[in-house]
Formats: sequence, structure tokens, C-alpha cells
Amino acid sequence: MTIVDAEEYKLRMCIYSVISISVVLPNAVALVSMSRTRGIPQNIKIPAMNLIICDVLSGISLIVRIILRISIVEIPPHASCFIQSSWTLTTGFGSMLIVATIAIDRCICLYFENAYITKVTVRKVILCQLATWVLALFYSVVILVDHVPDYTDVRCFNPYIGPFGRSLQLTVGITFRSLAFIAYCLIYMRIKQMVKADLSRGIKAKGTFKTTYKLVLIGVIFHVMYFPFLCYNIYLIIYPELTQRTETFLVISSSLGLLNGCVNPFVYAWRFPECRLEVKKIIFFFNRNVKDAENEKRKRILVSFLDVSDKKDTDPGNFTIMS
Repeated sequence: MTIVDAEEYKLRMCIYSVISISVVLPNAVALVSMSRTRGIPQNIKIPAMNLIICDVLSGISLIVRIILRISIVEIPPHASCFIQSSWTLTTGFGSMLIVATIAIDRCICLYFENAYITKVTVRKVILCQLATWVLALFYSVVILVDHVPDYTDVRCFNPYIGPFGRSLQLTVGITFRSLAFIAYCLIYMRIKQMVKADLSRGIKAKGTFKTTYKLVLIGVIFHVMYFPFLCYNIYLIIYPELTQRTETFLVISSSLGLLNGCVNPFVYAWRFPECRLEVKKIIFFFNRNVKDAENEKRKRILVSFLDVSDKKDTDPGNFTIMS
């Protein structure tokens, strides 16, 4: 290895370290703060927490990559690539599944309000999230069945996956993105229809769809950030040869995907007031005055959930989609 290569290697390790900390630390704080909230409905809170866990694991995967690179014990490149690829695929597909299920959940909530209240229980939400993780793990294993057997390059993950795995990855990615897109369109149409109906009756239900707006925002950010990675997979099928352009494309698309993990915690803190208060309490854990002030604000937020208007009393579906 030349001196230039050694310097580039150290630079990459430093960049990986900074990115991993930027992803893991904010998401860990967001996970703790989200778990402490009481005003967020469980059917929203559980998927959101699982999405945060996916981001945390994505950041930890970078830490694992660093450990594997600097480990004293020499690990075969084949085994190293398998560990990194399976981990990355599981968290990535898990995030995509959770975002899609959240979009479908909001769509069902808007179109079948009464059935949603009675049929969608916390137990079913938990089972759905468990199924998501099982499917994500199964998906990663199936893709890695078709891999390059003699692959020894240090650049893992994408070149390591074979043609079948690449095609499956692309098919599943397009399918779930399409489902989410259809759900978003239906959500937009339904909200527009309901708002128009309310206005015709002289009702201004400000904030009625606040929770749906928040979750759709998280989903849209996810799909925008991961869209270049989808394009990268399409590009690899058309041009499978590894070139400098391919590697540059991979770095850019992967960086945007990781950036999504950095952005999400700030979205949670920005869009969920109670979560934001919990973050402040965690940061200022040493200041009792700040904690007491945030607790008072939290009480006011929780009381606001009990302030139900006459419209919500007559239309239980609107109460369900409140934030």
C-alpha cells in the first residue's frame, strides 16, 4: 500500500466515524425521547420507534465496518462482505417496509375511520412490526444467496451481490415505493375531499390531519433521500462493470441514504412537540429547573389532547387522526 493509499484509508475511516456518530447519537436520543412520550398514539409510536431503530442500526453498521477494517484478527473479505451486506440490507429494507406500512396505515385510517378504530389494535401493530423485521432479514438472506463467490475486493455490498439478488432488490424496491406513492396520492385526495366537505358545512377543522402530515413528511423525505440509490441499482443492471463512475455513484447515493438517518431525529423533534420536550430533558438532565419547565409544558400538551371539539365527538375518525 502506498503512502497515498494509506492517507486515503485514514481519511475514509475518519469520515465513517463522523457519519456513524452523526447517525447513531441523534437517533439514540430520539429513540429514548420517543419512548418516554405519552401523548403519541401507540399505533403511531411503535412504527416510528422501529424506524428510529433501523437508523440506529444503519449507523452501527458503519461502526462494525470500521472495526472489521482495523481489527487485529484478520477476517476473510468474503465473510466481512457478508456481514456488512446482510446488516445493511436488513436495515434498509426494514426502513422501506416501515415507511410503506405507515403510508398504508394512514390511508386506511382516512378511508375506513370506524373500522380503523375498532380493528387496528396495538397488538396487531406490534405483530406487523415483528413481521417487518422477519421479512427484512429473510429478504437480505435471499438476496445474498446469489453473490459473487470469489469476491475479494474491499468495496463490499453492491459489487458483492449477484444478478439475481440485484434484480430482486430492484423489484422489491420499486414495488414498495409504488405502493407508498399510491397511498400518498390516496391520502392527498381523501384529505382534500374531507376538507372541502367541512368547508361546505362551514367547519374549519384546523390541525385535524396533523399526525398524517407528520408521517407523510417522514415518508417523503425517506423516498427522496433513497431515490438516488434506486437509480444506482438500475444503473448497475444496465452497466454492471465496476468503474470510477460507478463507485462515485455509490458513494453519493449511499451518503444520501445515511443523511436520511441524520435528518430524521430533527424531524421527530420538530414535528412532535412532546418528543422535542423529552429531548430537552435528556440534554439538560443536570438542570432541574429546565426539566421542571419542560414537564409543565408536557402537561399542557397532554391536556390539549383531551380538548375534543363537538365535531370530533360526532366523527370518531377525526379523533383518530389527530396528533
